[in-house]
Amino acid sequence: MLSAFLPVLKSILEPNNTLHQHMVGALEAMVDLVAAFDAAGPFHCPKEFQAMQGLDQRFCRHYKWAQKNGQKNTTLSTSTIATITWSRRPNF
Repeated sequence: MLSAFLPVLKSILEPNNTLHQHMVGALEAMVDLVAAFDAAGPFHCPKEFQAMQGLDQRFCRHYKWAQKNGQKNTTLSTSTIATITWSRRPNF
């Protein structure tokens, strides 16, 4: 489901907006993390574990930045990425 949402998010958000870049970065990291879990077997080797840990850290870095800086922006109603994205959706 996340991988289907990624192109939608990219099409809605402004590519030159730093907050939007971090929102997309967080979602990309999560998509990559889910793909890594899907590709791995039931027991992760040290290399797989390190790769997944790096993806988790990448997600957290983007998410924390978006949360911290999204709270400063008074037009954003909440700090969660999905809700920020929903509140900035175009009117169809």
